[in-house]
Amino acid sequence: MARTSTVGSPEGGEGRGGRGRIAWPVLLFLLAGWLARPAAPDEILLKNGGRLEGTLKDLGDSWLVTHRFGSVTVKKSDVVAVRKKPTLEQRYQARRKAIDPKDPAALVALGQWCREQGWER
Repeated sequence: MARTSTVGSPEGGEGRGGRGRIAWPVLLFLLAGWLARPAAPDEILLKNGGRLEGTLKDLGDSWLVTHRFGSVTVKKSDVVAVRKKPTLEQRYQARRKAIDPKDPAALVALGQWCREQGWER
């Protein structure tokens, strides 16, 4: 015998007991893994054409650039531009605000985006 479900039933559908309840735990799980991730790297463009990415700290007349291989100090006089990139949290918040929190498909898509960013366990 085929099993049917109605809107709002625990077995499925669009109501309170349906897919929306599944999306929130998935989203929260991905968010927990995401919080442990470092911020997106900022970027320094150098006069010699070079480029450095990492976490920046202003030291007055120079920048301290910390990246996964260590850190380097760069004189501000050698820098053409500093580009502050949005952090992963800022990017997530912008995407989160742009979706309807009651739309399960949008929440799943946000979870998939989190996974693509490496925010999974």
